[in-house]
Amino acid sequence: MNRRTKIDLAQNITIVLLGLSALFLLLLVISYETGQNGRLSTLSELVSSSPGTQDTSATSTDLTGLSAPFHLVVTNDYGRSGYLRTAGETAAEEATGLLREALGSAGEPAVVTEEEFRGALENPGIYFDYLTVLPASILSERMGTEFQYSGDVRQLLISASPGGTAVLYLRGGESVYRCSTAVSHGVLQEVLAMFTPNRAFFAFEGGEAYAHLDPYSVLWDGMITLPSLSAAMPALASDVDQLLTLLDFNPHTMSRYYQSDGTEVVMESPRSLRVQPDGVIVYSGDEEAASALYHVSSFGEEPTEAEAVLAVLQLSETLLGSDTSSVGALYLSHVEKTAQGFTVAFNYQVGGVPIYFSDGLDALSAEITGSTITSFTLRCRQYTILSESYSPLPARQAAAIALDYPGTFLTLGYVDQGGNTLYPEWLAK
Repeated sequence: MNRRTKIDLAQNITIVLLGLSALFLLLLVISYETGQNGRLSTLSELVSSSPGTQDTSATSTDLTGLSAPFHLVVTNDYGRSGYLRTAGETAAEEATGLLREALGSAGEPAVVTEEEFRGALENPGIYFDYLTVLPASILSERMGTEFQYSGDVRQLLISASPGGTAVLYLRGGESVYRCSTAVSHGVLQEVLAMFTPNRAFFAFEGGEAYAHLDPYSVLWDGMITLPSLSAAMPALASDVDQLLTLLDFNPHTMSRYYQSDGTEVVMESPRSLRVQPDGVIVYSGDEEAASALYHVSSFGEEPTEAEAVLAVLQLSETLLGSDTSSVGALYLSHVEKTAQGFTVAFNYQVGGVPIYFSDGLDALSAEITGSTITSFTLRCRQYTILSESYSPLPARQAAAIALDYPGTFLTLGYVDQGGNTLYPEWLAK
């Protein structure tokens, strides 16, 4: 090898070494910027953890998986059975599937009287009470079916009809509607036969002792047994750096400080994040979406109710996880159109029994302005079913206590007062 060739080879080796050194320094800098604390990351790690990149693979793409606790009341030839449910049990799944079929085949709604609705409740049929009034479009999206009704709905009834096919009743607020359906009498009877009576009744059927209650309160004779729950703050509530990364803040920002009550405040103008010692997270921003996490996707010029709910659901899944069958799943409790956009709220439930906070506030409430989530408040709580069971007061005693609250809707639920254990109890809503 001549002298010139040796010089060229040395130069080439030097260039390669300098290139590798530059790449090493670049990766090291990026690893600091992405929260790797100086650890050299692989390229795949850097792609998945780079600022502004959200892992959306685990978030919902529609509302069909949205949790929804409901009162399920079934009346068959042997009597009546009542339950608090979410989807899961075979019989409840069959009843929900029948409702999906009824909604998808429903004819034009016609106004009927409250008396006709109550009379229909005495016939063989399946009654659903989703515990909160919501736009029918949300129910349609959640069921994954087309339902041409523009009003609000909370209670639905699939009732046997002499005409050979079942009819569907809708009640939202004080208005009641009836629709024809394609659900056959035979299919309805098959589902009804799956349920065993358990002495459930509506308040309007219970006589003088229950006359002061909302007439559609679902009650039971005898004792009811439900599990108690343990409550705790999940790790997310104390891992502010992880929270900042999830919410597309810079976890290495110096614009953070503690208030006298222990609340950590992070400023990234015009956005701010407050993490309270009790696990409450408060976000505030403007209409300029900081990332896709805050953007409400829509097919039209403005988001629909369902699109607004989906955006907030995806936000909750990013923070809390997307397994809606897990203990403490969130369910939609409120959506309202405002002058600026929407207000959307979620609450926790376990096994179909809602969890309420003692101050009356929601687990997650979000404000949408235009097409952006501009603020939200999240209470981070984690619930575990305990082996210990608990029996609330008998319905008659609970109704007697509610005498001072005429018209109240009596229902079972848990109340979270910030302690470690929750017990089921009758609540006046």
